[in-house]
Amino acid sequence: MKIYGAGLAGLIAGCVFTKAKIFEKNEMPMASHQALLRFRSNRVSELTGVKFKKVNVLKSIWSENREFFPTPRLVALYSKKVTGKYENRSIMNIDPCVRYIAPDNFHEILYSDMKDRVTSGYEITNKDYGPSETTISTLPLSINAKMLGYDFKTVKNFSCIYVNKFKIENCDMYATIYFPDESTSVYRASITGDMLIVESKNKITSIETLDVVNSFGLIDSDITRFLQNYKQPYGKLTSINDDERRVMIYKMSHDHNMFSLGRFALHKNILLDDVAKDIFVIKSMINDDSYGISIKDRL
Repeated sequence: MKIYGAGLAGLIAGCVFTKAKIFEKNEMPMASHQALLRFRSNRVSELTGVKFKKVNVLKSIWSENREFFPTPRLVALYSKKVTGKYENRSIMNIDPCVRYIAPDNFHEILYSDMKDRVTSGYEITNKDYGPSETTISTLPLSINAKMLGYDFKTVKNFSCIYVNKFKIENCDMYATIYFPDESTSVYRASITGDMLIVESKNKITSIETLDVVNSFGLIDSDITRFLQNYKQPYGKLTSINDDERRVMIYKMSHDHNMFSLGRFALHKNILLDDVAKDIFVIKSMINDDSYGISIKDRL
């Protein structure tokens, strides 16, 4: 058993397949998912054995310097801003919700537990793909298809994002605000405990940072220090032809014993909660050699 990719999806798979070798192109430990990371259930915590914090999260939409409820116009503006297309996005639901928060060093904890099984700096080629050994890949769908010799061409259907993190004085709250206006590069900002996480399409300016601070009802002096600026190469996904996507994934698993795991490998906007569920579906498919209803459910 081989796992390609030592990001969070790959390491979660490693928790289930405890003897699998994990191969990663980047040097480890690497910077993994830096954007907002909240879970809708405690499933990933239970699977990995890492304790999460259960919290209540408030949400809002900030447009034209005031708060709004979701409207078709705001949903369309936000979707166009983050994907270039008009699609249903998370901004549609701003009801208060329960979420589970992983430790800031969640990726490092998982990597530490299985670093003896991880080969970093490994350049994966088409020679690594073959039906003789079961493979789970978290790499983008277009890369997996190319490695297996399929002519599966798509336009670039993902974009990079920028993540800035700041420390907040005397703060212990959990909230998210969406920014649909094109006048700012920021599309989402969240407070997690005493940390402000700002996600944007481009590098943000000091004025944009101040606008975000004001939108939460904070003042500039509440931000005590800058923590991190990070460019995440794979950020937002947009849709591709769904029938072709499903057929491609089915062929790779059925014909080549290669199973896609995670949002980029499936090219589907799923959460890590879904990854924790999907890995057991994959395990069942491997054990039972069944490619019928099970794979259709997860695609």
